[in-house]
Amino acid sequence: MHIIFEKNKLLLTVTVLLSVITSLGYVFIAYILKTVTDAAVAGDVDRLVRIAIQSAVYFPLMGGLGFLLNLCSRRLVTRIVKRMRKNVFEGILRRSATDFSQVNTADYLSALSNDIKLVEENGIASVLTLFQQGVIFIAALVYAFIISPVVGGVLSGSMLLMLILPGLFGARLQKLQTQQSDSLSKLTVFMKDVFSGYEIIKSYRMGSRINRDYEKINSEAIRTRIKTDTVITLSETLAEILAYLSLFSGFFVGAFLSINGNITAGAMLALIQLASSLLNPLMLAMQRIPIIQGVQPIFRRLHTFSDYRNTDETEKKPPHFTRAVLLDDVSFAYDDSRKILDNVRFSLRKGQKAAIVGPSGCGKTTLMRILSGEYGSYSGRVLFDDEDVSDLNLDKLCDLLSIIHQNVYLFDTTIGENIFLDQDFTPAQIDRALQYSGVDRFLAQNPDGLKAPVGENGHSLSGGQRQRIAVARALIREKPILIIDEGTSSVDMQTAYDIERRLFELDDLTLITVTHAMNEEILKNYDLVVYMDAGQIKESDTFDSLIEKKGDFYRFFNWQKREAV
Repeated sequence: MHIIFEKNKLLLTVTVLLSVITSLGYVFIAYILKTVTDAAVAGDVDRLVRIAIQSAVYFPLMGGLGFLLNLCSRRLVTRIVKRMRKNVFEGILRRSATDFSQVNTADYLSALSNDIKLVEENGIASVLTLFQQGVIFIAALVYAFIISPVVGGVLSGSMLLMLILPGLFGARLQKLQTQQSDSLSKLTVFMKDVFSGYEIIKSYRMGSRINRDYEKINSEAIRTRIKTDTVITLSETLAEILAYLSLFSGFFVGAFLSINGNITAGAMLALIQLASSLLNPLMLAMQRIPIIQGVQPIFRRLHTFSDYRNTDETEKKPPHFTRAVLLDDVSFAYDDSRKILDNVRFSLRKGQKAAIVGPSGCGKTTLMRILSGEYGSYSGRVLFDDEDVSDLNLDKLCDLLSIIHQNVYLFDTTIGENIFLDQDFTPAQIDRALQYSGVDRFLAQNPDGLKAPVGENGHSLSGGQRQRIAVARALIREKPILIIDEGTSSVDMQTAYDIERRLFELDDLTLITVTHAMNEEILKNYDLVVYMDAGQIKESDTFDSLIEKKGDFYRFFNWQKREAV
């Protein structure tokens, strides 16, 4: 929060200054009423005229200052919220792939929408309002002491009773507002899941089940909101009762003093005017303080997102790849029950092409995620040019390699923007990427070319076209390593062969393909075929050599061919 206010120091200063001026000006109305009343009682016409002229200037001036205050306050809240959302968003993007995947993406969405909205309404705006009303209260109380020290003392003493309310309701509201944030997060998670799986819901006629689940989660969110509102309402009611008791005690004392001639009629009228200047801030404080206290856990939750730092990485040297990459005795497990990888050793020289094959669940994808730096909790060594990844800056590892996953994601924009991703490339780089990816084939059939829209996640394109765009996106950056993790499994065999055949022509490209497709024509083109099973590399050689050995790969290859028939 300190950094957020630092970025808006000038606007904050102006807002605070205007708050003080308008608050003092609001209390000054009581002085005007006192002066007018006393002048009227005394029959002082000249003094009455002077006050009237001064008021004619004073009230428009106060109206203008009030307009500026509201404008600055709204602008300040908007900028703070914008900065908070920016910090949270950037903090999420700074997370490593492993840390990012440990949190449901809907929780990120909920933090950026629901939580920030709660902090804005119950935190930031409340603090600014409370400050302004606090100045009004202090000024009104000081003027009450000036009018009558006795009345000021009575008001101060009776209002001390109201200080017990924040302590009574603050902890309870913290708990309830945290529950409210959690229930909204669950609702967001559920809705995201439903919209993502909409086709399955329709295909399997799950509408009734989804409606029941939605009603349950939505009702829980409403129940939590009702509980929170109930506590807030109870706090506001008690605050109102105590505030009225405090003010009326001051009124009766003031009336008694007026009867005895200790204060003038104008002073008594001023005290009545000061009543609202004391009552409203006091009631607001008793209402808002518990709410502000209650939003603190939500603010701390946002802080954990925005303050994410991977400081160790900045001090490490960037990785390089000019000779070879090596995985040496690498083991990995999500828990102690079963190893996903068991003492894997795998090396690949620059420019070589390798295919990683094996049954589902054998650890192929996990191996690629360790190689790309997504998973860090492994044993063994991962070396780029004999330098251990643990000594290198993982944030810059993406400069060495591109990954094409099975489920290619395309942004709802144009073909070109999905390839360029907001970077500039030369015409030669663009032509090369389009040619070797095969995008140029279907691009020529579209009159809009690279400016053709792809629709939401590329729904207006075929699976093969989406895969080719993903390949172009990787190749245009000319990174030395390309990993295709089942990236051609969702396209037909001819398209897969065409994509991979073009990649074989790039001598400087180190290609690692994870695949379950046992296409002899494709596999023969790889320098190395690595067969994995049960988290281990069983065999590794050229396709022809592995077939001649008639070992584990040979049996797997022939079994897969029989299954495909």
